[in-house]
Amino acid sequence: GEDDTTNTTVVSKDQLHTLGFAGATDDNLDAIQRVLSDQADETAVKSYADLKLLIDNAVAAHTDILTAASSDDLTDIDEADYAAMGLDGVDADNIGSINDALIKTANTLSTAASVQEVVDSYNQILDLRDAGAGITLDAADFINLGVTLKAAGAEQDKQVSYLQEIVERDLGTGDITTVSGLQDLANATSDLIDLIQGNSPDSDGVDGLTVAQLALLGVTAADAEEASMLSARL
Repeated sequence: GEDDTTNTTVVSKDQLHTLGFAGATDDNLDAIQRVLSDQADETAVKSYADLKLLIDNAVAAHTDILTAASSDDLTDIDEADYAAMGLDGVDADNIGSINDALIKTANTLSTAASVQEVVDSYNQILDLRDAGAGITLDAADFINLGVTLKAAGAEQDKQVSYLQEIVERDLGTGDITTVSGLQDLANATSDLIDLIQGNSPDSDGVDGLTVAQLALLGVTAADAEEASMLSARL
């Protein structure tokens, strides 16, 4: 997914109020501006009724998406809602992932821009898997989705580089289409780093990498005994 671009301010909140759009607020103004900026020409707003429909839909979509995210239930939110809010990069293939991330993110969601940031981060990960190269992930791409990483520093940098390789090469048995699946991968890479450094793994109560964690990393262990042996070698 492409990073979000800055939209030209086409109309202010006060101007919208003057035009009769009392529902325009500081939070939904960005959504309204995005929708208006997305119009290729004046065809879609040739009448006040057309303009009102676009703006009303943007305001409604903004309310629906953020209310759904705050209530942890985006079941009824589809790609059309995101488009109505002026957001890019949400389609039938990734909407399940995006909806999941809006529930899991610790980011404050109040504007279209704050939602677009989550969308862009998830698309970075999904697009890297599909392309297999050409995209560099950073810690924010995971943190924006609600994934917990190691504290900022050298260990986090190493963790992100491992995650980059796993996604890029489509390694292991992990599911990157859910936040919990990404968290499982983050935990496995965290424990791997701990083992290499001779520390106790910090993501669970198991000493060493489990059979399941090794599988997430693309390594096959027949049973817990073999997993323990492989962990001891790290």
